[in-house]
Amino acid sequence: MTGSELVAESERMPPNGGRIEGGSPLTGHLGLPSLLVRESVQNSWDARDDARGDAPVLFGIHGWDLDTDRLDHLRSLLPVEHLGGFERTSDANDARGVLHPAAVLRRSSVRVLIISDRNTVGLCGPSRSGFQWDPIRDGQPLPRGQQRFANFVRNVGRATTDTGGGDGGAYGIGKSALWMTSECGTILMHTRTTGEDGAPTERFIGSVHGEHFYSKGLEFTGRHFIGCLGDEDVIEPLEGAQAAAAAHGLPLPTYEFDGRPTDGTSIVIIAPRLQLGWRTEMNLLRDAVRWHVWPKRVPGVRGSSAGPDMEIRLGWNNNGVDLPAPLDDPELRPYAKALLDCARERNADDEDKDFEALCRRPFKALGAVKFRSAGTNDENVFHLTLTDANIKDGASAADVEAIDAEPAVDFAVPWGQIALIRREPLLLVRYEPIGGPDAAATEIGVFLSADDPEVEGALTKAEPPAHDDWIYQIVPKENSRDHRRTLAKRTVEEIKSARSKLLAKYRTTEYGERGGGEQLISRRISDGLLGGLGGGKPPKEPGGGGSASSTKPRAQLQHVRSDQEGDNTVHEVDVTILGIGSIPTTVLLTADGAGYDNAGSMPVGEHVSFGWTTPDGVVTNGQSLETTAFDETRLSLIVTVASSLRFRPKVSVELTDAS
Repeated sequence: MTGSELVAESERMPPNGGRIEGGSPLTGHLGLPSLLVRESVQNSWDARDDARGDAPVLFGIHGWDLDTDRLDHLRSLLPVEHLGGFERTSDANDARGVLHPAAVLRRSSVRVLIISDRNTVGLCGPSRSGFQWDPIRDGQPLPRGQQRFANFVRNVGRATTDTGGGDGGAYGIGKSALWMTSECGTILMHTRTTGEDGAPTERFIGSVHGEHFYSKGLEFTGRHFIGCLGDEDVIEPLEGAQAAAAAHGLPLPTYEFDGRPTDGTSIVIIAPRLQLGWRTEMNLLRDAVRWHVWPKRVPGVRGSSAGPDMEIRLGWNNNGVDLPAPLDDPELRPYAKALLDCARERNADDEDKDFEALCRRPFKALGAVKFRSAGTNDENVFHLTLTDANIKDGASAADVEAIDAEPAVDFAVPWGQIALIRREPLLLVRYEPIGGPDAAATEIGVFLSADDPEVEGALTKAEPPAHDDWIYQIVPKENSRDHRRTLAKRTVEEIKSARSKLLAKYRTTEYGERGGGEQLISRRISDGLLGGLGGGKPPKEPGGGGSASSTKPRAQLQHVRSDQEGDNTVHEVDVTILGIGSIPTTVLLTADGAGYDNAGSMPVGEHVSFGWTTPDGVVTNGQSLETTAFDETRLSLIVTVASSLRFRPKVSVELTDAS
């Protein structure tokens, strides 16, 4: 390190090329408060310190108005007047793009938003990229100690799994939500952590993220760093006492938990894009925490005696913000209770409320879907959550014209959704509407993925950069034994199947035994009337007199997927056994079907082979299978067909003599 004076330097484009600043790839259906909360919470959880024991990770969001002495100190930390590449150089300039940070510092009062975590390992490791580091602390290995400083400050678009692991960080761009939140793309970072030599240290550095630009014949990336000038003219963080002095003039939370010192990080977002009063803006952030982080705030999910993953505190100008625990929150309590039921494998008293999500080829438990009745229609209203109407009611006429309201959720009432949760980080990916008739409006559901590394890996790869969806089409398939795309696709299909089965109960009540609308179309597809694989003749309309045919053993077929494997096509079909009653019974299942080519129907003979997977994962090859079953037992039938042949399978069910 060559000096300790704070300087700001623009990053040159490396000769071999590199990333340029511009629009963030963090796109999706989330508003800014929700995006900021989700990404920063995941960053903090990924950096959790295993030495904390049973203590939660402490996460905070605090807003401040800086003026007088604190504003003077902030100005001293940001020597940015000379930085280039900004079209907007004053508050009066209405051009698009990032505002020059010097324009913000000319204000008489500056808002900042401080994102903090404690009981984490902080921004540890080497201060530069390009070096190998074996994580140590006080001479001992440091779990989760990867190169967090280099990854957070220097690297963009580099997954944490490439540099030491982590539950999130599949793209390495989530941190961009922090400077996206700033009008001037500017953040300051202070951390108490472990240095490259494994000794405790403090660090302080800043970054400005503007636009790519040229100056004096040179190209610049649009990134600017604020720190002290190091070797090779690289901006390095202030360290030790100098870092502590820089942080001292800012209203950072203390580095303590339960009266003991702890490591962690504080991010100061300069001039956050918050146009409304602090009370309203902090309530929007509170709602984002409530609706997007509640799984990490429920005790008992990781074990009956385990506490919550995180403790979260919110405030502004030393005013606290009430944040009810999920189990005490009238809007979220049903979801939190259903999550505990998923974690403890606890079923409801009612039928058709608990479903296991399975993939049968390869056989894999994917997770559990549990539906619960949340309450009455009169109770299905927002008590705390700010809606679009609430936000506009609390804003001035000028504010209403100037802003786009961004509530935490985009549904009109709190219930009627399925919360999709990835287990390892307890990440709430998104909400899936239940829909259906009005009678189902007070149902809620929770899907919790299986505690299985393969399932976790598949779903992680199915998430876009904002981690707010599961899109199986983006999962890579690297070889014929790579089943991640199949696991992700089947997960989504199983959740939809569970939803359909829940709604079937309501539609049977509304439309009679045959059902209506979506249910009738679904029946026709599975009956083969609209083409494709599966089914037989359409069922007869129910008649009077209690016909015995209504209880005849039968199989309902549902096409799951078809894959090309060499010269063959492999079809997976769900087989649901019906008409044998609720008492376990021995049945003989026989697969058969009709084959077609361009000339019409043809004998299938050796062109088709069959395989079965039972509910407990046993695989049996052959046309027939004898097994024990009862109504609604589900099996998987694998049909391998010569590629030029179209095939419609059927399955007969016969009670054996043993029954």
